[in-house]
Amino acid sequence: MRVLLINPAQCTSLYSFSEVQEITLRPGHIPNLALQTLAALTPDDVDVVLVDENIEPVSYDQQWDVVCITGYISHQRRMIEIADEFRRRGQLVAFGGPYASLLPSTSSMSPISRV
Repeated sequence: MRVLLINPAQCTSLYSFSEVQEITLRPGHIPNLALQTLAALTPDDVDVVLVDENIEPVSYDQQWDVVCITGYISHQRRMIEIADEFRRRGQLVAFGGPYASLLPSTSSMSPISRV
């Protein structure tokens, strides 16, 4: 099984690290480690690839058994763009994270959807 885990990019936010040189993290601040945690908990026989768009772009050219996208409410637009492109290519897409939990009925954001 092949699984792609995606952390989408966004314009400007602490989570995008786009202005990391100007941000001083306060003691107790914990960066989002959701995808790394999921990858660590995944059985060894599952091929897991992590993509953080703040570091590298998402490639749409490979076939995956499931594409998982996480994000905060501020990631909404980019999450939908990524999901729509993978769906257009016939891929299974699953959403998770705070945005999917807080707004599960938002159009085109069902927790799991297929083209």
